[in-house]
Amino acid sequence: MQILRHYPFSILTVLAIWYLSFFTPPHTQLEEINNFDKLVHVCMYGGLSSIIWIEYLIQHKQIKSFPLIMGSILFPILMSGCIEILQSCCTDNRSGDWIDFIANCTGVCLASLAGHYIYRPFIQKKYHSRSPDSKS
Repeated sequence: MQILRHYPFSILTVLAIWYLSFFTPPHTQLEEINNFDKLVHVCMYGGLSSIIWIEYLIQHKQIKSFPLIMGSILFPILMSGCIEILQSCCTDNRSGDWIDFIANCTGVCLASLAGHYIYRPFIQKKYHSRSPDSKS
């Protein structure tokens, strides 16, 4: 239950990605743009990893590398691999693609860089730098 309380946006994002990975998308003019779906993959998994980073950093004053790496890097990459395998083996309307997997991993890596160099300093300053007796 702790996970539900501390990581609600991460869980919603995971559920949205699972749904989007298996539904049949409508045809749009965006399909005419070469590799547009790869950009979507980078954004989906970069967004997921970013949300996990942000929720973790807000919840923890002391950062522990192992749970952060497991949750924000390894989990999205493994989930991505599972989804690509399931798409290729279990669906008729979707296909698993190694390039999609690479795009997903790229999104996770970019989010991890942002997490370390942008989110971490900002959140530590905003949420964890106050003294215990400050009222603001």
